[in-house]
Amino acid sequence: MNVSQPSPSDVVEVRDLVVRYGAATALDSVSLRVEPGEMVALVGPKEPASPPWSTP
Repeated sequence: MNVSQPSPSDVVEVRDLVVRYGAATALDSVSLRVEPGEMVALVGPKEPASPPWSTP
């Protein structure tokens, strides 16, 4: 694993993230950098539960 020192201006930095559930790979070599003032959302094929304010 290659680890570097974070920059003081970085909020979040992830490199080569891998997430596995048994034999299934959910994330493979994902890298992400979020800088001050940015917002990031990760969306997959399955939708999360609806928030209570969106109930019809």
